Amino acid sequence: MAESDGDMEYAAFAENHHFQIPDGAHWNDVREKTVNIGSALQEAMRAIEQANPDTLFGIFGDASWTNKDRLSDAILTNLIEHFSQQKLNIGNVPDDQLGNAYEYLIKEFSDDSGHTAAEFYTNRTVVKLMTLIMDPQSGESVYDPIAVPAVCC
Repeated sequence: MAESDGDMEYAAFAENHHFQIPDGAHWNDVREKTVNIGSALQEAMRAIEQANPDTLFGIFGDASWTNKDRLSDAILTNLIEHFSQQKLNIGNVPDDQLGNAYEYLIKEFSDDSGHTAAEFYTNRTVVKLMTLIMDPQSGESVYDPIAVPAVCC
């Protein structure tokens, strides 16, 4: 409200909202773990979902972070350290590369979980078509309600 000089409409825009990350669920909290890293990662994700029930409930899914046969502590440590060295933000990585990486990871996780990727994200072709139809102008944003199940035929 302070940034918008009391403009309720501006303050209501989703892009002006931030997620709550509870104590113990920050990246560095998980990064400090040396054993049972999958459990620590899973607990952190659940805590984040619970702290943001209206926006993030169920967003992290049910990946098998605790399956040490597939994701040993050594593998997770290497993965966490790799991503800790990267600056993954729009200033350092173009939007389309972050989007492509996101889609790839969603597809991989959905393939492993027995679900289809279509259950979790909007197909890129549909997104392009919707964007062309809507013709957003500079400064506008487009909302993709991926949490809402699609109804088809």
